[in-house]
Amino acid sequence: MDSAPTQILLIDPDPAAGLLIADLLAGIPGLPFELNHADDLPDALDDLNNRHTDLVLLALAPPQSQHADTIAAVRVRVPDLPIILLGDRNQPEPLELDITNGVQDYLVKGRFDAPLLTRAIRYALQRHFDAQILRRESEILSAAVEGSNDAVFVKDLDGRYMMINSAGAGLLGKQVEEVLGQDDSTLFAPESGRLIMDRDRRIMLAGITETDEETVTAAGITRTYLSTKGPYRDANGNIAGLAGISRDITESKRLREELIEQRNLLRTLIDNLPDYIFIKDVAGRFITNNLAHARILGAMSCDQIVGKTDFDCLPLDVAVRYHADEQQVVRTGQPLIDREEPFVDPVGNRRWFSTTKVPLRDREGKIIGLVGLSRDFTERRLAAEMLTNTNARLAHREEQLMDALSELKGSHDKLKATQLQLIQAEKLKSTWRLAAGVAHEVKNPLAIISLGMEYLLGNLPAGSDDVRITLEEMRSAIKRADSVIRGLLNYSQLTRLEASPGQLNCIIEQAMLLARHELVRCRVTVVRELAEDLPLVRLDANKMEQVFINVFLNAAHAMPRGGTMTVRTSVRADRNEGNAKFVVAEVEDTGAGIPPNKLGSVFEPFFTTKSPGKGTGLGLSVSKTIVELHGGTIAIANRDGGGARATISLKGVHDHVRSEDTYLAHR
Repeated sequence: MDSAPTQILLIDPDPAAGLLIADLLAGIPGLPFELNHADDLPDALDDLNNRHTDLVLLALAPPQSQHADTIAAVRVRVPDLPIILLGDRNQPEPLELDITNGVQDYLVKGRFDAPLLTRAIRYALQRHFDAQILRRESEILSAAVEGSNDAVFVKDLDGRYMMINSAGAGLLGKQVEEVLGQDDSTLFAPESGRLIMDRDRRIMLAGITETDEETVTAAGITRTYLSTKGPYRDANGNIAGLAGISRDITESKRLREELIEQRNLLRTLIDNLPDYIFIKDVAGRFITNNLAHARILGAMSCDQIVGKTDFDCLPLDVAVRYHADEQQVVRTGQPLIDREEPFVDPVGNRRWFSTTKVPLRDREGKIIGLVGLSRDFTERRLAAEMLTNTNARLAHREEQLMDALSELKGSHDKLKATQLQLIQAEKLKSTWRLAAGVAHEVKNPLAIISLGMEYLLGNLPAGSDDVRITLEEMRSAIKRADSVIRGLLNYSQLTRLEASPGQLNCIIEQAMLLARHELVRCRVTVVRELAEDLPLVRLDANKMEQVFINVFLNAAHAMPRGGTMTVRTSVRADRNEGNAKFVVAEVEDTGAGIPPNKLGSVFEPFFTTKSPGKGTGLGLSVSKTIVELHGGTIAIANRDGGGARATISLKGVHDHVRSEDTYLAHR
């Protein structure tokens, strides 16, 4: 049945027959073959002895009865070789083909062509191949059944044994031949046999079942079998009998009953001990425990605890501690002896146990769990605690006295700190008033001086270049002084906001547009990472623009030779504010950063890291005041990769807030 040429042996005394068959086979595509021709039986047997043969073509020679002897002789040499008979036209066709002897087909010479011969050969080889597989499977099944230690049997509709293996016959105390054809009424005691046959009839109608069968053999021996039985059907689907497997469980049943008795004895013992006894598996699940232990865990019976863990029965902190100790025992195999452990019983009483836990091992010595025994020593513990508590109360009174002295000193320090804060606040108020007064007093004279300077510059005679340079420097100084005065006025007047819900991204874009000239002058590359769909923020647009202009200009001045300024917005939730949404703006530069010892002073009035004459030191102070009036925060920090980062956080508002709402915010 593979790609190798099919080896065919033709047994025919006619010399021309070999040529005819060879010509027919040669014209068949897809059938590679080698044809060998034997004139008589001795030559054929010799050929079968010395050459592998897949199929025999046997010509019937008169008298026809001789072919039976030829087939028998071939069968002796090659027992399972397929045979096709070739008859003459004048010979009658055999009434029956002897399939059992391997005869697969019958063809009449002169009445078959190449396709018919091919089909006959292929069918013969296929049937031979299928028969080999079936025989092999039957041999395997027979070997498996005969090798089983369980009884395997088949009965007919009347309950007679059609097949039984040696193990099954042995369970009955008989040989296989003695059982075949018998029914259970003759193999068991009358009552047992009748019960078995009645049950078998019900199974053939109802289907497969598994049951324990206690029987009494004909010799009077009581045995118990675990049987699985079910009906088997013939080729037409009709129930033809019953097949089953039975195992003798008499001894295992006896051992199981003894084990139950021993377990009951052990159960009685541990349930009447006052100590708490339990057994757990490696996962910490209770396998068994005594009644005292079940009740201390709040259960009414032991079964209510089985399968649960300490996490199901005890407070979390206690369960975690117990579980850690037990896993250490399981992992290392080292017992835990007389460990003192606190416990709170179901009614809330605090108790103390002395606990021993040892590993539980199987037959091979592998740890499969642990055994625990706890003894209540609460009374002894309470007596020791009373003595300890008395000493502790004395020590506590001494501590209270020391705490009172410490609290008195702390109150004195807090009072001094509060006084200093009040003085500082009063100084700030005085500074604001002074700043406002100085600004108003100086602003008008500066305006007059500025007008006079413009007049002089516009009316200088030709050739007065030195005077013009001096006047230009004076005008520049007046502008710086005016910038300081305006900063002071802004600083002193930040008490009222005209706020309404708005988009922070729009404020940032507007501020960037206003600061564009300085950013271009400093050769700053701007990178925008503005998040979409930001929540609305309640803000005063003009004042918030001033904040971002100050921040953008600080970033630009930190990169006088060019750099990158990244502006980023995002939304964050603050758990401390009930997961309220905050809109966060970050402005990063790639400049030199801020000296660490000066980071804490960047928001102080008149503090600046710029060169003299380059800044008033009020920009960040004013910005901080504006952001805080909005209920937000502003922070300045150095970046890990160099440069500084300014972070502004403002609380988002809901859609139902009216845009015309305003509010006052006071320092």
